[in-house]
Amino acid sequence: MRNYILLLIIFIPVLLNAENDGGMPGDVFVSWGSDSRGLAMAGAITGLADDASSSYYNPACLSCVERHRVTFMHSMIYMSSNLSLEAISYTFSTKEIGNFGIGLLALHSSKIDRYPAEEAVPRGTFTYTNIAPMLTYALSIKSWFSAGISYKILYEAMMNESGVGHGLDLGLLLFPSGWFSFGVSGQNLISPSWTLINETQTTPISARIGFSFRPYRDMFAMCGDVLVSEKKLPLFHMGFEYKPLYSMAVRGGMDQYKFTYGVGLKRDMDRYTIKIDYAGAYHYESSSLLSPAHNISISFEFGGFRVRARTPKVAFSPMSEGGENLAWLVFETNIRGEVQKWEVIIKDRYRTPVRRMGAYGPPPYRIAWDGKDNNGIFVEDGNYYFEYRVTEERTERVYECEDAFVTLKTVGPKGTIIMTPMGEKPELIKEEIREKTESPEQETPPEEKNENETSEEQE
Repeated sequence: MRNYILLLIIFIPVLLNAENDGGMPGDVFVSWGSDSRGLAMAGAITGLADDASSSYYNPACLSCVERHRVTFMHSMIYMSSNLSLEAISYTFSTKEIGNFGIGLLALHSSKIDRYPAEEAVPRGTFTYTNIAPMLTYALSIKSWFSAGISYKILYEAMMNESGVGHGLDLGLLLFPSGWFSFGVSGQNLISPSWTLINETQTTPISARIGFSFRPYRDMFAMCGDVLVSEKKLPLFHMGFEYKPLYSMAVRGGMDQYKFTYGVGLKRDMDRYTIKIDYAGAYHYESSSLLSPAHNISISFEFGGFRVRARTPKVAFSPMSEGGENLAWLVFETNIRGEVQKWEVIIKDRYRTPVRRMGAYGPPPYRIAWDGKDNNGIFVEDGNYYFEYRVTEERTERVYECEDAFVTLKTVGPKGTIIMTPMGEKPELIKEEIREKTESPEQETPPEEKNENETSEEQE
C-alpha cells in the first residue's frame, strides 16, 4: 500500500481533469478555468476568449478586451472532493501598446486524513495548496492577427513540503472580429518543474486549437476546441453561447466526460458594467460518483474603450403641441481607432426593431426620434429601447450598448413636429416645421386714414 500523500499528488489532478486517462502535475493550468463563462462552455473558447479568462485559454485573445476588467471566481470542484478553486484576474487595455493582464489561481483543500504506509488508522491531518500567479501581454499586430504571451509561476505545498516552478505560454488568434475566428495556444512550452516529497513534478506541454463561429455577430456563438497534452489522450470540447437579450447569455457544452451549463447576466451603469456568471458541470462518465461542480464569477468593467448613449427624457408624446414631441439620444463614443459607421436601432417592448438610423463616418453629437417607424408611421404607445452600434475602421470590431429609451404616450392631435439635422449642437437647432391646416393668409391692405389725421401729419 503506497503512502496516501503520494496518491493525493495524482488524485487531485484527476479531479481537476476528471478524465479516465488520469491527471498530471499542474493540470490546474490546463484542465479547469479562471471564469464561469469558459467553464459553462466546457472550456471551448480558445478562439473566443475575449474576457478575463483570455490569459488562461489563449493569451492572444487578450487583445480583444476593450475595457479594464476585474473578475473574481469561486469554484466547488466536484463538491465531494473537498477541493475549491479561487481565481482573480485584472485586464488593462491601452490604445497603442497592447493589453496587459494579471491573474491568480489558488487551489486548496480542507483537512485531509493522513494514512501512513501499511496503516489503516489515520495519524493527523494535512492540507493541499496550489497557487498559480500569471502575467499576460497581447498585441493586435494586424486587423486579422493577434499574438500573446503568458508567464506563470506554480507553487505547490503539502504538509511541510513545497516547490516552485516557472512556465511560459504562447498564443495566436486569427480573424478576431470576423464571423469565424481561429485560435492556437501552446501551454507550458517552458514547463514548470519542482520537487515535492522527493519526487520531481513536471507540468506537461499542451496545445489548444479552437475555433468560434458567429453567424449572427455576438448573438450566437458555436465553438470547438481540442486539447492535446503529453502522455494523455486528446480531449475534444464543444460549447455554445446564445444571447436572447443584450443583458443575458445562456451557455452549454460537453466533452468526452462531462456536460456543462450556465447563464450570465450583466448590467450597464453610467461608468461601469457588472457581470455575474454561473457554470455547472455534470460528470456523466463517472456514473455519478463525482457530484456536480458549481462555479460563480462576478466581473466589474470600467474605463477603457466603449460606446454609450443616454436620453434626457423618460417619456414623450410625438402628437403633442408642446415641446415633448421628440425623444433625444446623446452619444458618447470612445474606441481605439477611427469610426467606420454607426447605427441606432429603436426596439419595442418585445425587442423587435421598429426604426433604424445611421450613417458612415463619425456619429453626431445627438439624434432625435419622432416616434415613427421606418415607414414614417407613428408607432404604438409603450416602452421603447435602443441599441447603439459603432464599427471601427481598421479591425471592423463592433462596439455596442443597449438600454431603455423612452415611454411613448399619445396625449393630443397632431401638432408641432421639430425636425433636427443630425450632428448639430442643441443651441444651434432653430428649424421648426408645422403641419399647415389653414389656407394661406391674404395680404391685408393698409388702413385708410381720415382727413383730420392727414392734415395733422402735414402740419
